[in-house]
Amino acid sequence: MTVAAFALSVLLAAATPPPPATTSRPGDAPRGQPLSGKLLDERTDEVGALLRCPVCQGLSVAGSPATMARNMKAEVREKLAAGYDREQILADFEHSYGEFVRLQPPRRRDCLGTEAIAAVGGRKRRLAAPAGFRPALARYASRRSAARRGCPAGADASLRLARRHRPERAVMNAETSVQWVPALVVLGAGLIVGFALVWRLLSASRRAVKAGAAALEARDLAGKSEMLFRQLRELEDTASKRTPEQLARERYALELEAAKALLELEKKGPAVTENAASTKAMAANPEPSVATRDRAGMRGFLWGVGSAAGVLLLGFFVYQSAKPREAGGSVTGNTPMASKPSGGEAADGEEAQLQAAVARNPSDVEGHLALARLYVEKQNWMGVWNETARVLERSPSNSQALGYQSLVRLAMGQTDVAVTLLTKALASDPDMVDGYAYLALAYTRMGRARDADATIAKASKRFPQRAADFQKYLTDLREKETPVAQASAAGANPNPHAGVKTPGGDKGAPAPQQTASTVRHVAGTVDVDPSIRGKLPAGGILFVFARPAGGSEGPPVAVKRLPARFPATFELSEADSMMGQPLPDQLLIEARLDEDGDPTTRPPTDPKARLDGVKVGRTDLRLVLKRP
Repeated sequence: MTVAAFALSVLLAAATPPPPATTSRPGDAPRGQPLSGKLLDERTDEVGALLRCPVCQGLSVAGSPATMARNMKAEVREKLAAGYDREQILADFEHSYGEFVRLQPPRRRDCLGTEAIAAVGGRKRRLAAPAGFRPALARYASRRSAARRGCPAGADASLRLARRHRPERAVMNAETSVQWVPALVVLGAGLIVGFALVWRLLSASRRAVKAGAAALEARDLAGKSEMLFRQLRELEDTASKRTPEQLARERYALELEAAKALLELEKKGPAVTENAASTKAMAANPEPSVATRDRAGMRGFLWGVGSAAGVLLLGFFVYQSAKPREAGGSVTGNTPMASKPSGGEAADGEEAQLQAAVARNPSDVEGHLALARLYVEKQNWMGVWNETARVLERSPSNSQALGYQSLVRLAMGQTDVAVTLLTKALASDPDMVDGYAYLALAYTRMGRARDADATIAKASKRFPQRAADFQKYLTDLREKETPVAQASAAGANPNPHAGVKTPGGDKGAPAPQQTASTVRHVAGTVDVDPSIRGKLPAGGILFVFARPAGGSEGPPVAVKRLPARFPATFELSEADSMMGQPLPDQLLIEARLDEDGDPTTRPPTDPKARLDGVKVGRTDLRLVLKRP
């Protein structure tokens, strides 16, 4: 072993590697022929396969999808196209990135010493170099880094070269070099601190146990000595009952035991003795402990009273600052950013004044029209309907009432009825400007664009000073309004409000209505089972529902409420539809007698009946109510 170490040290001391020689230097003129076409692509892949991607793990520039690899490959392509050969390109990249950029670095003669170290590296740790050869090893250690520069670079050498030539490459490959020293330092410090804490806690607990045991023993000795002194005092009181010899023996025994107890108590030390004395004094005089408990109880009581007072004061201040939310105010109490309470209050005041005026004079047509105009601005169509109905009952041809009534019909989707009303209104008052606008809107919604153009043209001719406004209005209608009542859809989707009577319509032109042959409906009778005919209470309500066939849950398609007089006839059509939708082809018809007269309750004992799979158009249905 000594001979092997000696030979190795001599070999390392004598090895002096020559400086590495490069066949190509950056900046030299191109030594090859410029390439192009398919040959250029092949040579680019060939050279790229010899270069390492700086941001990848073991991939070449030719096989890496990284952006840096693509840029390096493009640079290789440019150099080959300029006439540089492979060695010049590799030397240029080696100069820029370091030797690690080569996937296969060249083997050099000055690596023999390092390879010898690698060959005997497993034994080197077990060999102890003699003291005389340690200087040689030290000289070799100073040269070893220079020798490694010309050797094939491993993973660590590549990282060192990359860190020396390109610091940014070391950042890219930081995950391959882990700095263990800070982590080990922190771990060691944590272990030391944790060991110190654990040792301190264990020491404190042992000291506490020892101190408690010593204090307990001292209290026992103090109690024993006190008991012996008490027996000595009692012995003097009972001396007449004993002979002098007995009295002397007992006194001697008690004095001896008392002396031993006092001697043991003194051996425990002054601190333990004082602790035992204080414990004895506290046991003999417990008044200070009671006073301390009283003071602690008083402090707790005062703290509780102060906390309760603070909570009560907070609640009082909140109550004082709170106030009821005003009508239209913010729910969260914040002041609205853009509110106009004055306008709303003025509108409400105007509405109240108009309602009061109409109440004083119900026959005031102008008052009803003014109130209807206000409802139009608020889009309160039910109010518009009621006010115009009162006007049309007294004046069936009132153009303004017909115009407002047409707006209600447009809102209901009855564009054909609105056209009839507007035509009648304009025939009565050709100078009603709003009538032309409403009529053009109705024609546009019906899909009758030509009639809308003709109406606007007629209005522009009659009011030339507002022709530009009418044309702009027509343009807006074409852009914003979509036809909702095409002629092809009118037969398939009949209007559910077609049966609504127009106020004043019986004295003027009748509104178009659908005939029974075109309305999708079902009809029949509802009767009760003879077993419960005489047991039904008075005041019941009969409900008839229509649902899609096969479904018993969800809202019904149509519903009708009838008085409880049997047999009762019913008819369900699209006029009874809940949402204005047409009736499906097959229905589930249900009848229920609400005995308590409250439609919000559904007692399970209510008589019921149902028919499923009913086709639309049947009029011979018969349902018999029975209790479940």
